[in-house]
Amino acid sequence: MCCIYGDGYISVNTGSNIVETSGVFSAETSLDFDVTSNWASQGIRRHVYAHTVAMRLTINYDSRPKDVSWKLVDDENGSVVDESSAGTHTTPGIMTREYYHLRPGWYWFSIADESVDGITGGYAQIDQVDDGGNVLSNKFYSDGNFGAFKEDDFYLV
Repeated sequence: MCCIYGDGYISVNTGSNIVETSGVFSAETSLDFDVTSNWASQGIRRHVYAHTVAMRLTINYDSRPKDVSWKLVDDENGSVVDESSAGTHTTPGIMTREYYHLRPGWYWFSIADESVDGITGGYAQIDQVDDGGNVLSNKFYSDGNFGAFKEDDFYLV
């Protein structure tokens, strides 16, 4: 970020304290520093990330969970955030997964059922959450009556 390529540097502010490093590094760099907050006072150490978002995926599987497959994809770069193939999930009932430190932007979610009757009596839901797991907004919902396949794009802010 500096020298022959520019005049940049990295500066991180934590309240009135400034944590700074030069702009000279290879592909990446990292900083260790203490931040005072509720989680810091509890002795929990977290990495500091650029602006990121979080979401929760909840699927209430029916009596045939092995028939269901799903995929969550980052639309910007096409990378698979998470997926479950048919036959992978074997337990009926609620499965919840939380994803933190996602980039803001468009995502794509698809869910399929090999027996072509959806998730009978079940549902699939994606909520945007804050760092504490509190729901900020619903991004995807299917009552399970989707037949063979349901997909949708949604935006995480």
